[in-house]
Amino acid sequence: PKDNTVIMLVSFFETVMSEASSYVTNPQKLNELNELFKEKYGEMPQYFDCLFRVSGLERTGLTIKIEYFNRIDPQNFKVW
Repeated sequence: PKDNTVIMLVSFFETVMSEASSYVTNPQKLNELNELFKEKYGEMPQYFDCLFRVSGLERTGLTIKIEYFNRIDPQNFKVW
């Protein structure tokens, strides 16, 4: 609604949440993600899922890597 972007982040660990949040709010990193989608699909989809691998120590993220990304077709959403 009202042209807002909604991002859902899910993790079992605080370090991953922190690093993934930083990633998806960093314009440079978002541009990198955009380029990955453009290479695979030709465009940045409106809906997508993405899996990050984060390495860290004591709640401090050291590395973050995209392990998986995929576009989601809203036509495939089912309403119960």
